[in-house]
Amino acid sequence: DKFFSFVEIIQDQIIPDDFNDFIEILQTDDWNHQIYQRIINKNYNKRVDILKQLKRQKNRIKNYKIISKERILNIIDNFLKLFNSENAYFFHDSYFSLNKFIKLNFSLFQIPRFYSNDFSFNLNASVNKALRLKKINYNNQNAFEEFFLNNMFKDIPIQYLEGFSKTKQFIDKISYNPKVILTANSYWGKDVFKFWLAKRKNISKIVTVEHGGSFPPLFHSFHHEEDISDFYIYWFQSNKFNRIHLPPQKSFLKINKRGNNCSYIGFESTRFFYRIIATPITSSVLETFDQSIDLYNLLDPNIQKKFKIRPYPNMGWETSLRYKDELGEDKVDTKSSFKNFLINSKWIICSYSMTTFSEAMSTGTPTILLYMPEHNETIEETQELIKILKEVKIIFSDPNKAAKHLNKHWLNPNIWWESQEVIKARKLFFKMACNDKKNWHIDWVNFLKSL
Repeated sequence: DKFFSFVEIIQDQIIPDDFNDFIEILQTDDWNHQIYQRIINKNYNKRVDILKQLKRQKNRIKNYKIISKERILNIIDNFLKLFNSENAYFFHDSYFSLNKFIKLNFSLFQIPRFYSNDFSFNLNASVNKALRLKKINYNNQNAFEEFFLNNMFKDIPIQYLEGFSKTKQFIDKISYNPKVILTANSYWGKDVFKFWLAKRKNISKIVTVEHGGSFPPLFHSFHHEEDISDFYIYWFQSNKFNRIHLPPQKSFLKINKRGNNCSYIGFESTRFFYRIIATPITSSVLETFDQSIDLYNLLDPNIQKKFKIRPYPNMGWETSLRYKDELGEDKVDTKSSFKNFLINSKWIICSYSMTTFSEAMSTGTPTILLYMPEHNETIEETQELIKILKEVKIIFSDPNKAAKHLNKHWLNPNIWWESQEVIKARKLFFKMACNDKKNWHIDWVNFLKSL
């Protein structure tokens, strides 16, 4: 009897153009349906019933605010290019806030450049079916290795296979010869740039930069950054030989006058798991959601009246709609900017231990972290600091204890927040995890010049 019923995906329609397209595809039902279909076909092909063919629709969601910003930066960059022949320090998607970026470049005695257009390449290549049918000769040790190698050419982005030669021809014409290349994430998603970066290996000093931070997650990228670069700039203090602890690139908001809200910052990640990282993935997102509802239900009514949630951008779990269903539309704030959301806060509650926690702590507004340690494992170097922050009641894993703390100190948070032990713990956090000191640029200039 037929046991499995599948929609047949037309293979040509689901091959990604480049890395960013690949990441989009990984999060779709179509692609995951296809992968499961391949696995089941391999083991139960006589029990599969094909229902119909389906063509993939490429519906990219464009953020027009970002596009407009990029266009403005491109115009500025083209203008600055007229006054600049060659920079010794080459910054590409460095994640510096604009004011810090300008200050750092001037401190290095060079004109700021974004290089926004220099790596724009219109790939014009089509799928080569014969090439996609090739297999790699390898002594497979198990069924997984056999399956992976037999399917690898089906999924490689066009940029890496059919379009590789044209891409290489394009980067061969890029004439920049910097001493130092620094990037925070283009080595992941910008294919043309990372091909050029690979070409510059052993010629320029390559510096990769953590683009966010607080408590770095375990298994984040299996030391990929350290492997491909000479140095990796880390927000968190680390004893690893090529990790450099420098002040963050971001500019952090400082708040002098607090608002009235009990502000909760939500979390969400993709429905489909596509890389190993120690943060909530797939359905564990809903456990974090349930934890936030438990917290709300344990709060005093006066705090519930002031409770506001800023849901994470939708990644497939629709947590914004879930919050509206559970707590009402008036509790969910999707219209305010993140800055205004923080400004309107009397208390801030974070649900995950990454950049947002640093941003919340930096405001000076009383902040706690309520998270699930089993889904948020962090690197070994963070453990002592996390222990200290738990002792002073900045970090919680139990919504009951977090609610008791909020209920106790809601009216007069400074009794706790400005206590000697909490101030000491906060200072230690900034020293170890978010060292946004006043003369931040001196450390950066000294490090870059040393290269």
